[in-house]
Amino acid sequence: MKMAEMRIYLTKACRTCPLKDQCTTSNERRIKRWEHEHVVEPRRRARSEPQAMRVRRETVEHRLAR
Repeated sequence: MKMAEMRIYLTKACRTCPLKDQCTTSNERRIKRWEHEHVVEPRRRARSEPQAMRVRRETVEHRLAR
């Protein structure tokens, strides 16, 4: 069975960023993402915006029900 692969992204742009204090105390920023995060992310976003799902249901799914 294959283990879930995590990708780590690094950037040193934080050193000169004016928002650095709100984001990290380090000189660089490390972001870890699961290899299939791009599949899960839209679903997570849809759950956090119930109005968007309501609009989708009224437009897309209505057309399919014809």
